[in-house]
Amino acid sequence: MIVLDRPDDLALDVALGRCTDSATGDVYHPTYAPAPPEVECRLVWRTDDREEVLRERLAAHEREIAAVLAAFGEIPCLTFDNARSEVETFAEVCGWVEINR
Repeated sequence: MIVLDRPDDLALDVALGRCTDSATGDVYHPTYAPAPPEVECRLVWRTDDREEVLRERLAAHEREIAAVLAAFGEIPCLTFDNARSEVETFAEVCGWVEINR
């Protein structure tokens, strides 16, 4: 089992900035994955991506994660730092999966 751990502040930043191209469904973020200028007029944001809603989701995750992990029993599990580039995280996860097949 793989757990991706991301600090709450970073999770908030990512969620509050994400937007979708209404024509293609492609997801963008002003900082992490800027939209090309030609699609900026089509960008939409989720109406429930508000800080108070997201903080409640994070609090629910914190309350429930221990029980979720416990439900998997003795399955090998490793937590990966996800406060870095997706490429770095992906490479580390792939290495772990290869070893633990």
